[in-house]
Amino acid sequence: MNLDRQTALFSSHLEILTHLLRHHGQPTILVVCLSTDQFLNILVDNVNDSASSTVDVAPNGNRIESHPLLIPTIRLISQAKCIETVYVTSLAQLKAYLTDLGAGNSIQKFPLVPDQAQVRKPKLTIINLLDLHRSSGEWTAQGISRTTALAIEATSAQDMQLTLAEIERAEEGEQTRPADPNISNPWNDQVPLLNTSLRLGGEEQGWAGRTIEIGKVIGRWCSFNDLRHH
Repeated sequence: MNLDRQTALFSSHLEILTHLLRHHGQPTILVVCLSTDQFLNILVDNVNDSASSTVDVAPNGNRIESHPLLIPTIRLISQAKCIETVYVTSLAQLKAYLTDLGAGNSIQKFPLVPDQAQVRKPKLTIINLLDLHRSSGEWTAQGISRTTALAIEATSAQDMQLTLAEIERAEEGEQTRPADPNISNPWNDQVPLLNTSLRLGGEEQGWAGRTIEIGKVIGRWCSFNDLRHH
């Protein structure tokens, strides 16, 4: 298994943060392919829906949702200092950031590890990379390959690990998960090979020409991990 280049499938954005804060003591750049407000709103919804949440009652009688990540323990604060969060809302922004990172221009803001004895190879984690492609003209094997190659070049240049993190797909406003795990896994989606491919019959129909599973495209460089509910 190539631990320096891997993908990870999670059940929620909150689960990604939980995994990073509980299982990683290394400097991490977390690139979120959402706006700050979108990401924070999703986290609030995740906390409210989480089985790990508890309900406290404030002095005024209001109910307050609580979650283990909202409790400022010394370990949690220490781990959080190792993570730098970057928000990008377009594919162009992501590519610009990766190019900048590869050139070393973003390293000066890299988070410091409190305990230098535990320093490990730094990590770049990108959340929702596929969604940026889905909303662009590069929802193709060619487009996804180019962005993935750019991320690999940047992390290789800075001797970093790379994780491409995606969220399993939900139905009905993210309230229920499809019964078939293959349907909920975005790595199983089919995309056309080239950016010049045309969609037949609108968004709900297929593509003209050959298509390929995204996992096979990414699998050329990365190993796969399913970290849902871990």
